[in-house]
Amino acid sequence: MKEGRTLQALAEEINRQQLSKKDYVVGTDLMELTERNGAMVMEVPSLQAPTWGIQDLAHTQIAEFSGIPVRYYDRMRSEAPELLARNVNHWLHEKKAPRMVRTLDGNVRAFLSNRYLRMDHTQMMNHVLPVIAETEAQIRSAEVTPTRLYIKTVIPKMEGEVKKGDIVRFGAVFTNSEVGLGKVKVEPFIERLVCLNGLILARSDFGFFERTHLGGEQDLTVEGGNIFASDTLEADSQATWLKVRDIMRTFLNPKRMEDMLELLRASMDQRIEGDIPGAVKVASKALELTQEEESGVLRYLISGGDLSKWGLANAITRAAADSTSYDRATEIEAAGGNLLSLTKDEWMEVATAKPSKN
Repeated sequence: MKEGRTLQALAEEINRQQLSKKDYVVGTDLMELTERNGAMVMEVPSLQAPTWGIQDLAHTQIAEFSGIPVRYYDRMRSEAPELLARNVNHWLHEKKAPRMVRTLDGNVRAFLSNRYLRMDHTQMMNHVLPVIAETEAQIRSAEVTPTRLYIKTVIPKMEGEVKKGDIVRFGAVFTNSEVGLGKVKVEPFIERLVCLNGLILARSDFGFFERTHLGGEQDLTVEGGNIFASDTLEADSQATWLKVRDIMRTFLNPKRMEDMLELLRASMDQRIEGDIPGAVKVASKALELTQEEESGVLRYLISGGDLSKWGLANAITRAAADSTSYDRATEIEAAGGNLLSLTKDEWMEVATAKPSKN
């Protein structure tokens, strides 16, 4: 499992961001993109706000709103920034739609619908950490990236053997995005003690919670736009955080743990019967792994010597630790869980794969 920050370092960074970030709802006809010193910036004169830099994700969201293909947008951004500004400003002023602009450290980090419901990392920490303590869970890995917050936990007393000596512990992974790249989620998380790999059962039937960041429209009640303070967040999303708290408590159900163990044990009996590299290639395609990740999975599968579905899932989660991105490492941990959730027919395509022609 990929290491993240300590709990203290995580809390410090989230608190730092909380003091720095500001949110605005403003009409696009009042926005202007301009080029300064080779970089694109956004200005909203009516708010008397400072000039903001624009992060990569926000550029992508502005391109999508403007109807400009992202590849062409990026080309103009690097080769013809003045042309990009003219194109974007035309469509911003033509549409005249209210948008939520989320800023951090003086940069636009997200360009979202005015119906975006803010459910922020500080709230998640405030609600999740007491439940983690209450359930005697342990935080095994946690990180805040430019796009998401992750808290991965296990409960030591919730453990069992997949096979003799192969012990796993169960818990939950909490995920949130403040920039429109995902829902608030609580999903089953499994740690394999012999290697400390982490696996997320994202496509399972074992119960998890997710909530989209979608609320009521936030109108422009002030000429030029509204500035939304952090103290309005809690009332808007209190019900969601209570559900997040409650779902963690459901993971203490022994029947749930036994059902998940049964899935893992059943995967031991499902074997790769065809070509091994071919099986990894088919699985990698189904799970949307890159060629480099596929190579790592094949290497770990062969070195591990377990050609079962369980062995392949663990080769995938082992490859997750090689990723330089915490976001991508977590996606690969979920891919390992998705492999275990393949239907019988989907697994047979993997298990009986023929040698690749490439």
